[in-house]
Amino acid sequence: MAELKGTLDGLRQEGLLSMVDIVLNHTANDSTWIVDHPEATYNTDDCPHLWAAWELDSALQRFTKDFAQKKVPECPCAPYIKTEADLAQVMRVIQTKFLDGLRLHEFFLCDVQRVMRDDFQPALRDIDP
Repeated sequence: MAELKGTLDGLRQEGLLSMVDIVLNHTANDSTWIVDHPEATYNTDDCPHLWAAWELDSALQRFTKDFAQKKVPECPCAPYIKTEADLAQVMRVIQTKFLDGLRLHEFFLCDVQRVMRDDFQPALRDIDP
């Protein structure tokens, strides 16, 4: 895009009529808009690729709740982090007690032979030479 002189005039010169930036995950889940239009939200039914994020968010939420209620014995500083040593300990516990067990890397694995057999090769057969 050429250097824009005056935002609206410059955008019009470039042929851009309007621009909207909506960040749905920055919208409160109890906002009137979301309550009235739940179909506008992202969820694991509509977007199954969000399962990894849901798993991570759930684990961090469990840790936060347990930490606030002093139910994480490995973190005697709970419910407050006052020093860098406290922070380092909390980070270790989050990693070892909550994240390592999630095996999030498995969301990004693929059975290459199955994909080749079931998806790729049939698609190649369907292509007209």
